[in-house]
Amino acid sequence: MSRFAPVRSGIALAATLAAVSLIFCVAGLARAQAPASADTVVPGELLVEPPTLINLGFEWFVQGDENRNASVAVSYRSRGESAWKPALPLLRLRGERIFSESRVDVVAPNMF
Repeated sequence: MSRFAPVRSGIALAATLAAVSLIFCVAGLARAQAPASADTVVPGELLVEPPTLINLGFEWFVQGDENRNASVAVSYRSRGESAWKPALPLLRLRGERIFSESRVDVVAPNMF
């Protein structure tokens, strides 16, 4: 057993808890009625990336938000603590093109 095993399992637990929190948020939004306008955000698939020792990663696909003013605030807490700490918000992507010397040509989907 590695001396880092407790840290990794703690990170995995944190990733799971954060994903569960986001899933509950998505489920709550998904129950809402159909969007009234193109500026309303409709949540889609949430992907949880493998955790590292420093970061947790999420990809959240959405529809709508034509005016691109939607944002997702993120907070976290350690197990056993009651106070939540602010984290960096999710980055908003939609249609940005990544091009590098004809080796890479990708257009970002509508997502956080």
